[in-house]
Amino acid sequence: MNKIKRVVSLNLKWLLGIVVALVVLTVFLVKTSSFTASFSRTSEQTKKVGEPFKQEPQAKLSAESKELAVSLKTVTPCDDCAGKASFTFLVTNKLFGTASTFTIQNETAQIDAISLATPTRAVVFGSVSPTMRSINIVNTETGSVIDYFHCNFPSLSKDGRFLAYVKSAPRFSAAEQWSHVYLVYDLAASSAQNRVLRSDSSDEGLEDRTSVGIPVYPGENLKRRVYKSSARDESQAHVLASDGLFWIQDNRLAFVDRWNKVNRLILVDLRYGADQAKSKTLPLDTTEIVDIKNGESTLDSPKNIKGPIGLGYAVEKAGEGEAAKKPLRAVVLGDSDFAGNGAMQQMAVRGAPGNIDLFKNSVAWAAGAKEKIGISPKSAEHHPITVTDGSVLGIFLGTGCFLPGGILGAGIFVWLRRRHR
Repeated sequence: MNKIKRVVSLNLKWLLGIVVALVVLTVFLVKTSSFTASFSRTSEQTKKVGEPFKQEPQAKLSAESKELAVSLKTVTPCDDCAGKASFTFLVTNKLFGTASTFTIQNETAQIDAISLATPTRAVVFGSVSPTMRSINIVNTETGSVIDYFHCNFPSLSKDGRFLAYVKSAPRFSAAEQWSHVYLVYDLAASSAQNRVLRSDSSDEGLEDRTSVGIPVYPGENLKRRVYKSSARDESQAHVLASDGLFWIQDNRLAFVDRWNKVNRLILVDLRYGADQAKSKTLPLDTTEIVDIKNGESTLDSPKNIKGPIGLGYAVEKAGEGEAAKKPLRAVVLGDSDFAGNGAMQQMAVRGAPGNIDLFKNSVAWAAGAKEKIGISPKSAEHHPITVTDGSVLGIFLGTGCFLPGGILGAGIFVWLRRRHR
């Protein structure tokens, strides 16, 4: 009996020693993996900060007026630039036959368009990332960039006086940060005059690349002249519901804003300048199209528009003569804005490539390239699982120590019991 007790005591000591060694080894491995994961995350974040925007091949762009012609001359790599590219433009004065250049070296990674707003001001539209636009305002006489900022959905008025856009904000942030604030930049005013809470005699605040322009909507931002939204949660956030910002006249801006689950038509009057802008809100009532009563539509209502309502047509006609073998095709849509940069940008932000597919497939069908007609695959969604160091330790102890240790202990106990019967 004493011999059995000694054997059992010796085996229990060995088992206890093994368990203690496993616990110490687990703690060491968790600390090491935590340090490695932290180092990897830091390295990855550092890489992302310095990683340039992978833009599309740069197109040849130009703009002309009666007096000037501006064109993108060269694009060269620039390691010292945040956008990793240096853009040189050629300015030709048609009246005097002279030429000069100016260069853009900042966070702009790609040039999207050039517009001549005034005889001395050029607006260069660019991209910083797939969802953020950059605006460079250039004095064509001196060849200097007099202002530079970030925004979304920029739209220049027909006379080149005003530039309307949505304030740039982080995509994944609190509602008070990403809630849309609509701004207008007056190209007839100085850079300092296009900042609120500024001093007319200084350049205070010009280093801010997002809080630029005069707020014109929401009404609270217009009244208080502030950039920060008052939204506290998603239900109170303002979101652009139209495909962009549209100029009805040179000094009248229109767009659709969604707030509190209701779409509203916003009209901004800029006849007296951006500093004295006045906005008017008109609710978009669905009963103007469909008479809804108790949640049901009434087909007999005189307010209903009788269908079918054609939003687009695909027309095909047999050719004549030598073209008889190949039919004539055309795609007619009631609006061209769906294929504009603003709509494409919204599709990229929302992850819904419907407009892009419609445009590409329409062109392919009209050209007779049926093999190119298709629907783009959905982008892969990334759902990361966050596991803390404490959870890692618990999982490892449970699955790597206690469960195997329990099975091992039970096996030793059964073996000893059977051996000494």
